[in-house]
Amino acid sequence: MRALGANPSAEILGALGTLSLIQGQLERSINFFQQALRLAPDSATLNQNLLAAYHRWGFQLLKANQFPQAIKCFNRGLVRFPFSEILLYDLAAAHESAGEYQHALRTYERVLQIRPDYPAAKIGIATTLNNLGAQHARNKAWEQAIACYQRALEHDPGCWQAHQNLEATLMQIGWEKNQIEDLEGAIRAYQKLLEMNPQNAQAYNNLGLIYLKKRDDEKATAHLETALALDANYAEAAANLNYIKKQRVFALMKKAFGTVLIVFLGSFFIVKMATRQANNRSAMERGRKSERRKY
Repeated sequence: MRALGANPSAEILGALGTLSLIQGQLERSINFFQQALRLAPDSATLNQNLLAAYHRWGFQLLKANQFPQAIKCFNRGLVRFPFSEILLYDLAAAHESAGEYQHALRTYERVLQIRPDYPAAKIGIATTLNNLGAQHARNKAWEQAIACYQRALEHDPGCWQAHQNLEATLMQIGWEKNQIEDLEGAIRAYQKLLEMNPQNAQAYNNLGLIYLKKRDDEKATAHLETALALDANYAEAAANLNYIKKQRVFALMKKAFGTVLIVFLGSFFIVKMATRQANNRSAMERGRKSERRKY
C-alpha cells in the first residue's frame, strides 16, 4: 500500500488484488484488479485473475444460498468476459439453484454454443430439465414432464434422476388411465415404461391386471408370470396369478357340473315322461275293465 501511494502502477495494483484474493477478500480483490486493468488493459494475467475473483466470489455467495447476490456477481463479471464459459456455467448453476429453470436452460445453452463439448454444461442442463420435469409432474402436467425428462436424457444419458422420474411418471399415468377405464391408454403408458426398463416387475403386474379386466386371461397370465420371473418375492403378482388360476378352475368346474346337470335333468324328464305314460296306460286299462264289468 505504501508503494501504491508512491507509484500507482498496474503491477502493484495487481499484487494487491492477488493478496486480497488469497485472503478471501474477493470484492476488494476485484476492485484492485479493475484498477490495474485500467492501466494495463491487455494484461492476460490481470484478466485471468479478475475472472478467477468473480468466479470465487460468486461461488462463495452461491454456497451461502445468497442466490440473487451470486447472480448479480456473475452478471457483473460477464460484462467484462461475455464469452467466458466458466462464468456462464456459474450463472446457469445460480439460476438453477434459485429455481429459475428457464433462465438456467438458456444460460447452459449459451455455454454449449461456445463450447459444445463442455461435459459439466451437459450434466447441468440435464439436471435442470429433470428439475423442470419434476415441477411439471407436481402440477400433473404429465406430457410436459415426460418431454423434459426425455430431453434431459438426450443431454446426459447417465442422469439417473431423470430416468427414475420418467419411469415414475409413466407408472402414474398408467395407474390414472386404469382408474378412469382408459385401458388402452394405460397399456400404452406401461409399454413405454417397459421399453425403457424391461426389468420393471411392477409394470408387468399392472399390465396383467389390465388384461384381466379385458378378460384376456392368456395375456394376463403371461404378464404376471413375467413379473414373478423378475421378482420371485413379488407377493401381489403371485396373488393375482393365483386368482386367475382359481377362476380358471372354477370355470372348468362350472362347465363340467353344467354338463352333468343337463344330463341329469334330461334323464329326470325322460323318466318322468315314461312314468307318466305308464300311469296313463294303467288308468286306461282300469277303465276298460270297469266298462266290461258293467256290460
